[in-house]
Amino acid sequence: MMKIKIPALCFGTEYHSLKRHTISDLGSGDELGSLGLVLENRIAVDVLQKRLLRKARKALQDIPVRERIAMSVRAAEIFENDTLDCGGVPQSPEDYTDLVVRTSGLSTVLARANTSRICAALRNTEAVMNGLSRGLPLDIYDSGLGRQGDANVRLVPRIEGLGCCMPNNSPGVHVTWVICLAFGIPVLIRPGSSEPFTPYRLIQAFIKAGFPKEVFGFYPCDYNAANRIPELTKGAIVFGSDATVQQWSSYPLVQVHGSGFSKLFIGEDRIENWKSLIPELVDNVAANSGRSCYAVSRIVVPRYGKEIADALAQGLSKIIPRPQDHPEAMLSAMAMPDRAILVNDSIEDGLKTPGAVDVTAAYRNGDRLVKLEGRTFLQPTAILCNSSQHPLANEEFLFPYSAVVESSIDQAFDEMGSTLSLAVYTHDKALKLRAQMSDVSLVTINQGTSSLDRCQPHEENLFELLYNRLSLVA
Repeated sequence: MMKIKIPALCFGTEYHSLKRHTISDLGSGDELGSLGLVLENRIAVDVLQKRLLRKARKALQDIPVRERIAMSVRAAEIFENDTLDCGGVPQSPEDYTDLVVRTSGLSTVLARANTSRICAALRNTEAVMNGLSRGLPLDIYDSGLGRQGDANVRLVPRIEGLGCCMPNNSPGVHVTWVICLAFGIPVLIRPGSSEPFTPYRLIQAFIKAGFPKEVFGFYPCDYNAANRIPELTKGAIVFGSDATVQQWSSYPLVQVHGSGFSKLFIGEDRIENWKSLIPELVDNVAANSGRSCYAVSRIVVPRYGKEIADALAQGLSKIIPRPQDHPEAMLSAMAMPDRAILVNDSIEDGLKTPGAVDVTAAYRNGDRLVKLEGRTFLQPTAILCNSSQHPLANEEFLFPYSAVVESSIDQAFDEMGSTLSLAVYTHDKALKLRAQMSDVSLVTINQGTSSLDRCQPHEENLFELLYNRLSLVA
């Protein structure tokens, strides 16, 4: 079997670095291929001296916007169904899914669901553009001039290209950049070191759909070089830990995707019927095996906290480690086994602080940390906390985990803290208005946080990162 050797893609030129990172199977440890690592200086030379990013934007914007949209839609079909190059080896859709499963820890079912999510965004490119731009007419991307409502609008790119420092844990995160090409903005991608297959395959699909290969930068690199990318591109999306979030907090054109700390509140008017909401609570906590930033990490209820935590625990306990190709495998293995041990230890330490109980312990089979077929799993965990101030009520992990807290809804809002996504179950107009007026990025009413609308901004409004809306007097 030929070993995959994924090169860097330097806006039209393949670069085969001698410095390579080995990509291994999480379960068996077998080597699957290698990834060529680019030095920081090479990226700087390509962007600053050779001005490849600026040339890429010119090449992309020379293509009419409607043609870019049509190519993006075609790319969805190609990505999902065609055999494409993967580091010198032909890769079928089945081969791609197998690689994602073996390197990210996702099950086959979840890997395919992530593929569907990416393709849905591409197939609805025009609708997504309309939602992100709040209805700007398409012609404005060709001429730079147009009208929105009764006002003249002059549209000017804010950046030459979008830097994308991507993670390993979920292929679905790549929906954050695929729409940029239709907007006429090229990308410089730093892929995750153990799951570079999704962005590389997407680039191959875009090229086959008609986009010039000169508009794609794919630069695998170490952390030091990755930290240089947002400075070089001037605008970027960066995935990382809370420390990463803090590092880029003062950079307005760097959108950091870190912990979501998403929450779910049940209003007074719906709490008596809490039993009917348990399936939705389970789905919200276990969304994408808990890896999504919108997976709920705190549930706040005015009453029945103990009963709701118990019912949630019973529902979560049915989500168990299974073989990766099992049709009902909805729990992913941890992408970093050593990290799983640290997470498990931190939960156990948190339970030593009075006021928290692991309710799932009574229902799960075995320990929280288990191994199956060489892969490490953390079994779903529901914690009953006596307040939102308890340490375990302020945690988020990359597996199905949530704390249930009993308090008033007023107190829930006062103690909400950092929250990406908020689901509020209520028919009360005042509570709905309070949720709508909050500064949470994504608010859902009587729907789970996983009810994403790709035609609306989610973590940040990508459009505001790509373009300036300026005035025109003529």
